[in-house]
Amino acid sequence: MKNLKFLLTGIIIMVIISSCGAASAERKAIKKAQEQQVALNVEKSVKEKEIDILINKILPLNYPSRTTQQGYFLKIKGDILECYLPYFGVARTATLGTEEQSIKIEKKKIVIAEDFSKKGEYLLFFKTYSGKDLWEITVQIYDNGKVNIGCSSNSKDYISYMGDLQNIW
Repeated sequence: MKNLKFLLTGIIIMVIISSCGAASAERKAIKKAQEQQVALNVEKSVKEKEIDILINKILPLNYPSRTTQQGYFLKIKGDILECYLPYFGVARTATLGTEEQSIKIEKKKIVIAEDFSKKGEYLLFFKTYSGKDLWEITVQIYDNGKVNIGCSSNSKDYISYMGDLQNIW
């Protein structure tokens, strides 16, 4: 009788373990399929130049990083750029009165240079003016929808941002 209970307990444990393994494999397959779909959506968004980035972290050169509130973004639609990025850093030119320090661009035409040589990474380069500052902007987009943006200017310190590509889920 004791052996029978031991045998039944062993069989039940083996059935439970094997069913958990099947469920785990199924979850992994679903997660992989979702990741592949996101990667396809990112690729489509980049190739069609329908890029909408929501900024969630600011990384100034000589200051601590900051998590942002909603409202900071960078959008590219075709060859039109629109962005509002905060700026924290040293400016080498004097600003007068209420002159905007942020990188604020409203529907400006740009020429984009692209580099898609690394698998799972898309690089976009362009130059544009915000106020009287010429900015060189690099946008690095990954297959998982994460984005890094680097902005450099001759008259201000370098600043970078982290964010997420929107409308890819």
